[in-house]
Amino acid sequence: MIPKAAIPILALCVRLTVAQATPILWQPGQAVPDWFPAEVPVLDASESVTHMGHLLDPPAGRRGFVTARDGRFVFEDGTRARFWGTNLTFDGALPPLEQADALSARLAKLGFNLVRLHHLDTSSAPRGIFDYSSGRSTVLVEEQLRKLDHLVAALARHGIYYDYNLHVGRRYFEADGLPAPLRLKQKVTTNFVDRLLVLQEEMATRLMTRVNTASGVRYCDDPALALVELSNESSMFSGLASGAFDGSGESALPAPYLKIYDQLWIEWLRKRYADDAALRRSWGARGLLADESLARGTVRAPRQKALPRMSPTRLEESLRFLAETQVRAHRRLAAHLRDLGVRVPITGTQHYDVLPGLAAQAEMDYIDTHGYWNPPRGKGRGKHIVPDASMVANPALHPGQKRGGLIAPIPRWALSKVAGKPFTVSEWNHCWPDPFAYELIPLAAAYADYHDWDGMMHFAYAQTVARACQPGPIEDPFAASRSPIHAALMPLAALIFHRGDLAVAPEPLVLHHDRQQLYEGVEKLLTGDWRSWWGKRVPWEVGLMRRVMRSFEAGRDGEAPPIDDPRERATDTGQIRWRIHEAGRRGHAEIAAPRVAGLIGALSGGRYQAGALSSEVDADCTLLAVSLNEEPLERAPKILVAVVGGERNRGQVVREGRLVELGRAPVETPLVRGSFSLQRAADAPPLVATALDLSGAALAPVPAEISGSTLKVDLGRAPALHILLAPAAETAPADRREPSVDIPQRPHLIRDVPLDPHRPGIDRDRF
Repeated sequence: MIPKAAIPILALCVRLTVAQATPILWQPGQAVPDWFPAEVPVLDASESVTHMGHLLDPPAGRRGFVTARDGRFVFEDGTRARFWGTNLTFDGALPPLEQADALSARLAKLGFNLVRLHHLDTSSAPRGIFDYSSGRSTVLVEEQLRKLDHLVAALARHGIYYDYNLHVGRRYFEADGLPAPLRLKQKVTTNFVDRLLVLQEEMATRLMTRVNTASGVRYCDDPALALVELSNESSMFSGLASGAFDGSGESALPAPYLKIYDQLWIEWLRKRYADDAALRRSWGARGLLADESLARGTVRAPRQKALPRMSPTRLEESLRFLAETQVRAHRRLAAHLRDLGVRVPITGTQHYDVLPGLAAQAEMDYIDTHGYWNPPRGKGRGKHIVPDASMVANPALHPGQKRGGLIAPIPRWALSKVAGKPFTVSEWNHCWPDPFAYELIPLAAAYADYHDWDGMMHFAYAQTVARACQPGPIEDPFAASRSPIHAALMPLAALIFHRGDLAVAPEPLVLHHDRQQLYEGVEKLLTGDWRSWWGKRVPWEVGLMRRVMRSFEAGRDGEAPPIDDPRERATDTGQIRWRIHEAGRRGHAEIAAPRVAGLIGALSGGRYQAGALSSEVDADCTLLAVSLNEEPLERAPKILVAVVGGERNRGQVVREGRLVELGRAPVETPLVRGSFSLQRAADAPPLVATALDLSGAALAPVPAEISGSTLKVDLGRAPALHILLAPAAETAPADRREPSVDIPQRPHLIRDVPLDPHRPGIDRDRF
């Protein structure tokens, strides 16, 4: 029974929950400002043409466990498994029990069939599942685990699988039986310190053998569990690159852990060499320093600062040591999971950094990687740096890159694919408040089809439960829940991915690396030629033109495609093409397939065409047209078009490249004016155009006319990011339906909290 005092709060919650799914109140004929409100209905799961739940196959697990076979994910019944997913992190993965189903239904509408459960261990409850106030890393909070139970059970009912990330930001204390506490950026130790490996095994046992209180099934026995990751972004190679072993800096390890690392190195060398003389013969006259001796145990372990002083052979041996240490840890943890009964594919980590690191990851069931364009930098309001560089105008490297860093995401992903292993990207994003944030989503789906990748997990849907379940301004550069760009483009991208609308490349470009070649040329790392990290001097952007695979067996390499015109890149299928207008500043990409046509990037002031679609608009944006059935665009009886520019909070201020005012709700998006056209077959059914709101409800008719075989649609008449092209009988505004939402059964007030800086390598902002 609800107390009387709570009734006003409940009424407010109900009004807020219903309001977030209400269509935009706008009447035809009203003027539309240059920027208009585009509030996302965050828990909307209403039936509409934008509902992509039909792409899912509920309940998750009905086809048996996911397995890795012949370089693909396959269900036990033999069906191919591909995942278009997202991330829920911190308490965003721990919604109140009564909201788990509503959140799952929303994700299903967007077309996600997998959720990566991430950062459950980084913060103490209520943001995570641990109680770190105990001074130990071993105390779990049952109330939080029950929330997780209900979420994964709700996801499964809607056909959504989950990826369990076992270790992300877990805190460790001396009371855990350790010589010193550890910070997040020191977690490379979890790869080589025996006590930390034991702690990970013990926690994996507790989590994977837990009986889900909502489903009655142990996690390791749940066929809705699709994938397991051992440790997020933590490898011996990333530890070396970050300076963890150098003794100074925020990543530097405490002395007791450096002692363990140094001893492991000496033991490794002694297994390979009988004495100092043998070591000198192998490493050369300058291989050992004057004060170093294997017999005395004084040969220094690999340090980032020492790399320039190493002989080529010593450098090779250093990387071998790191790779073998990494493989040993991952094999141990994976074997423990198998002993528990975990049957699904297991991967190690994502930060492999060099070719030997990628080879170490290839010992696991599948390869996973991460990659962003313009991730935010700087902490605190007024210090948050807003990157300002178009991805499609910089197809290879970010213009602000240093020594090969910040490789454009799609080329980086392509260079990470290993022959015979399924491949996923479990974190990717084009982050707010970047003004070009509309670029990556359609291209990620298109290239995932072209390369035949197995899983794409956007980072992130939400990192707090408030942002997952309540409307408001965009506060998190990585979260999609309140973003009109994501709300408009994700359903179409999901459709492209799940249907496989773009053709797979006809023949892969295979780059062969035998075990010796893994280490040849590593001394070039010291010259700044970072392509040598990848072992082959192929163009960075080769993955934009060819399907690429690594093979760790000797063989003859395929021939990388030449770049004849620096202003153009195109796949060998001809379905994706990049055109550079002004190097580093302006360009656009084209997607042209039978059921999909897209124009992405610098479209203002010109006429551009991709397949059946052409545009004449006054703003840079993404124009994406997708057939809603199996027919090509020229004949399709129903087509959904997204017209998406930037996004900002009202009152948001960027000054001198820094976000100085976050702004407030509502989130606004620019009005794109002009027109787009679609080429239609002579006998194709006549279509009319209707603007839709972000729930998919009809908003208003849009002027459109047929001239010969061309359907031309005017833009800028209605405040909408979606336009439906369909027979007149199916698009009347009178058919507008109020979206259905789940109303909480009892009041639950959610406090929005600042975003934690959490991922090593990228500084998160605190707003």
